[in-house]
Amino acid sequence: MPDLLLLVVSIVLAVSGCSVRVAQTPGNVLSSVSTTSARTDDSISSALASLAEAERRGGYKNGYGLFESGLRMKAGDLAGAVIAAYKDLAYAFDLGQVDSRTLEERIAGLESGYSATGSHDGTEATDAMKAVRSFVAGDWEGTLAALRKLPERDHQPDSFARWMELASTLRIERAASAALESYALLQSRYSLLPGYWYGFALSQDEADLMRDSAQRCIALAPQGPLAGGARAMIAISYGLEPSDSGSVLVPAEIESIIRLTLETENPAVLEAMLPVLGLADNPATLYAVGALRSLCAVAEVRAWLLERRGTSVGRSAERLRYIAGR
Repeated sequence: MPDLLLLVVSIVLAVSGCSVRVAQTPGNVLSSVSTTSARTDDSISSALASLAEAERRGGYKNGYGLFESGLRMKAGDLAGAVIAAYKDLAYAFDLGQVDSRTLEERIAGLESGYSATGSHDGTEATDAMKAVRSFVAGDWEGTLAALRKLPERDHQPDSFARWMELASTLRIERAASAALESYALLQSRYSLLPGYWYGFALSQDEADLMRDSAQRCIALAPQGPLAGGARAMIAISYGLEPSDSGSVLVPAEIESIIRLTLETENPAVLEAMLPVLGLADNPATLYAVGALRSLCAVAEVRAWLLERRGTSVGRSAERLRYIAGR
C-alpha cells in the first residue's frame, strides 16, 4: 500500500506542477463522498458513478481528474488512475492554461511517478502511459493499441479512455458512421473540452455541423492550441484562403468584444474586430458588420469607427463607411 500512496502523491505533484492542491470535489452530487470516505468497492464504484454524472450535468471542473484518480487508486485501478490524471492535463492544455512544453514536463512527471513505485513494462500503468503519450503525439494507431490492453473495470460508456479511443478512431477513419454516432453521445460529458469539438469538426462531412463544432472549439479557448486549426476549417468552408483564417472570428468572440466595449466604455476594444472586416464576403464578416452598425448608436463608438475609417483601405474602408456612414 505505501507504493500506492506514493503513486497518488506523484500524480498530484505531476498534474499540479509540483504544487500540491486539493482537487475540487463535485458539489451536490458528491456532497457525501470523498476519497477518504470511499473505502469499499461498492462505495468507490458509487463515487465514480456520481462523479461521471456530475460531469454530465454540470460540466468538467478543474481537479475532477485528480479526484477520480484518487478513487481509482483506492480501487487498485492503476491504468484508470493514470488516464484520469491525464484528463486534467488534457483540459489544461486544450484551454491554453499550459503550453506544450509544460504538458510534456507534467506527463514526464506522471510517468516517473508510477515508475518510482517499481512498475515495469507490461503493467497496466505502463500501457496507460503508452496510450497517453501516443495520443498526445498524434499516433492514433498506437493509442488504440495501448488502450485495447487496458482492463475496463467501470464499464462507463463515456469514460475519458473511451473518448480517447473514439477520437483516435475518427482520426483514422474520418466520418466512420458508427464511431461518429458513439462520439456524439459523449457530448454531455465533454462539451467543455475544446478537443472534443475539434475532433467532431474534423470528422464532419456536413459543412454546417463542421462549422458549429469548430466555432464551439474556438469559443471555449480562443487563444488555445486548437483554435488556429478550427479557424482554418471555418475559413476554407467559407471559400476563403487558409492564410485568412487568423482574421476569422466566431459569433461568441464578436459578442464578447462588443460586451467588453460597452462595459469598459472604451471603443478601442473594437480594434480586435477590424481584421475580419477586410475579408471577402463571408458569414463572419457580415455578422461583424451588423454588430458594429448596431453599436454606432453609441456616439463615442461611431466617432472612433469614423477615425479608423480614415486610416483603412480596401474592403475594410468600404465596410467602415457602410457601418459608420460618411
